[in-house]
This record gives sequence, structure tokens and C-alpha cells, in this order.
Amino acid sequence: MKKKVLSVLMVFMMCLGLAGCGGGSNSASDDISGKVSLNGSTSMEKFVNALSEGIKEQYPNLQLEAQFTGSGAGLEAVASKTTDIGDSSRALTDEEKAKSQALDLDDMGACLPAKVVIRSGSYEDLDDADILVNAIGRSRKEGETRLDMFGDSMERLKDIIPKIQDTKFRGILISITNPADVVGECLRKALGIERFRCFSTGTSLDSLRIKRILEEKTGYHRNSIEAFCMGEHGDSQIVPLSRVSVGGKPFAKLQKEYPDTLGKITIEDLQDEVRQAGMTVIIGKKSTEFGIGIALSEIVKSIVYDEKRIWPLSVHLDGEYGQKDVAAGVPTVIGADGIEEIVEMDLTEEEKSQFAHSCDVIRGYLKKAKEMLS
Repeated sequence: MKKKVLSVLMVFMMCLGLAGCGGGSNSASDDISGKVSLNGSTSMEKFVNALSEGIKEQYPNLQLEAQFTGSGAGLEAVASKTTDIGDSSRALTDEEKAKSQALDLDDMGACLPAKVVIRSGSYEDLDDADILVNAIGRSRKEGETRLDMFGDSMERLKDIIPKIQDTKFRGILISITNPADVVGECLRKALGIERFRCFSTGTSLDSLRIKRILEEKTGYHRNSIEAFCMGEHGDSQIVPLSRVSVGGKPFAKLQKEYPDTLGKITIEDLQDEVRQAGMTVIIGKKSTEFGIGIALSEIVKSIVYDEKRIWPLSVHLDGEYGQKDVAAGVPTVIGADGIEEIVEMDLTEEEKSQFAHSCDVIRGYLKKAKEMLS
């Protein structure tokens, strides 16, 4: 297998989980190396976990090069127990801080199980990048919706878009900044990237959460549960219950078979819980990190290994599910070229209506974004 150089700008360090989160064998991965460029909030804990877990056993020859184009303020936030990572990120974006963070991290090198080169970088590193991950922005605050972060995110886009435009970047762009659907679509339009090569994580994390919630309620292992969320990565998202199954059996059929237990689970309760899941974490620890980190690493891994994996992502729709001129979370096939197919599944009339409403919410903010960025 030829060596694959992976270049990523502005990514959570959990992206390095592509080297330790399953998939592939040692023989198929011996010649893989990585080049990771970072800008935005990261955390020491994610960095160490991502490098340590599974790399030594599964990828003995993996070499990763981490380049810091920003401050990595999340690292300092973890070390100093700072609770407002967003403010720290704004305060630590100068070049000297970026160099200092890279040097501080590089001191760990002798104790890590894989060779890692860490240095401060620049936007020019995007010229030969295969994958760019946009993770700019601050953490959501208690009581905020993701749409409440719209103004801050637009201001940050005004800063980074011209800098990316000045590079020779021709790779795949994945955005995880909130509001995810809006930011991903704004980047696609501004940078003129084909829709299947510029998208956001969308309802990826929500889909992981609904599996956890269903496991808790049913007792079935989440890996045996097929379920996903669609629409906005936010309060208008939907859980298409008609597409939920356990071990291949439709959930609706299981509910009829077990009316006193599974039959009492309502779609309203499920949707409320998945919508509130992120805020529950934020109230307790001020930010969400590991769920989105592993979702991102799985997406990147699917591209690197051309896995043709079905995964919910927010992509520009051109007639799929009856929607146009909007980016929303839908099931997709991910491979070496990014999104290779949008999977259209049959939905009930009620689910179609709910999905259409969610798309309308996103469209409203895309209109506002166009005015702000023009």
C-alpha cells in the first residue's frame, strides 16, 4: 500500500483516532504516515488518548506530523482548568503562542508510542493537503442553541475564508464548527468546492447519541441498532423512527411484540433526549469533545481507507429528499472522494414534513449568512 499523507487544518486532535479507532490490519497500514495541521480548540487529553490508544498495536510504523497554525488554546484550558475555552482561544491566536504550544507538546515525544513531529505551521501547508477540517470557534455555552453561535461563527469565517482562498488547497473539506449545516455550506459556496467534497459532520454526533439512548432504553447493544438523525444538527433535527431497526428487525415491530416495555418508548421522548444530549454534557463539563472527536476520526478514516461506509453528513441537497438549495444531514456513502452517494430512504409522510421543516430552519440562516458574508 502506498504511503498516504493526510493533511488536516484546524482539527480536534481526536482526528488522530483514525490511527487507533479500529479498521484495517497491521499489514495494510504499515506504510501510512500522517500530516496534521491544527488551528482552534484542542485538548491535551484528546491528544494523548488519540496517539496512545491502539496505535502501538495496530499501526507500529505510523508516523504523524502535527503542525500548529493556531494556539491550541484547549490544551492550556485543560492544564489550567480554564472553563471558557472560547475566550482562551481568542486570546491565544498569535504566532508566538502557536510556537510555544507546539514546543510544549513536542516535549512529550519521547514518551509517545509513535513518532510524532510537532511544529507551528501556516495556511501555506494547505497547498498539498488532502483533507482540511474546519474546527474554528468557541464552545457552546449553557442555555445556548447551536444557532445562537451563528454570529460568532460568521465573523470567524470572514477571517479564514480569504486565507484559504489564497492557498492552492484542492482537497476535501470537512467542517465541524457550529451551526454545522450553515457553516459547512457557507464554506462550500465561498470556496467554490464541489458539494460532495465540502460538507459538515451534521447529524453524525446526534446519530451516535440516538444509538446510545436506544441502548439505554432497550438493553440491546448499540452496535446492533440501526438508527440515525436527519436535518439540522440542532433543535429541529429528526429521528426517522420508521428506519430504526435492531438486528435487522424494524423497531416498530419490536414495539408491538413488547408493548409493556419497548412499546412505551415514544418518538417524542427519543427526539427530546437526543436534542438535549449535548446541553447535558455542556452543563456538566462546559464543552463536548469526545463524541465529535470520534465521529470526525471515523469520517476521516473512511476517506483514507476508501471504506464506502454509510454515515450521516450534512451535504448540499439538489433534489434529494425533495429539497434544494440547502445543506442538511442525510445518510451518505463516504469513500476516497469524500461523499460518493446520498442514500435516499423511504420516510413516512410525517417524517418528510419534519425533515422539510428542519431544512427551512437551515435555509433561514443561510439567507442571513449570505447577507453577513457578502
